[in-house]
Amino acid sequence: MASYIDARFRMYPTQGECTETAHFDFNAVMDPSQHAIQRPSGDGRPFYELPTGEVSFFRETDEVYLSFGHEVRALCKAGSGSAVLSTVESEA
Repeated sequence: MASYIDARFRMYPTQGECTETAHFDFNAVMDPSQHAIQRPSGDGRPFYELPTGEVSFFRETDEVYLSFGHEVRALCKAGSGSAVLSTVESEA
């Protein structure tokens, strides 16, 4: 799995000026039923263990999905340089 992540992000500079643009869309919702993000369909491969939730890579769609409890959801589309995050507003 580390090789997949390295393949997607190795071209991003670690120092100096970055000429690429990454887009982040942040959404605050009132309760978990209103999350702007759903888990992608298909087989995801977990690559990081959380105490509650998951972080999985979906090879078919080249996406990384994260859920942390019922409070946080995120979906990263590495190829397009975009990520959508959804959090429950009433949670810390």
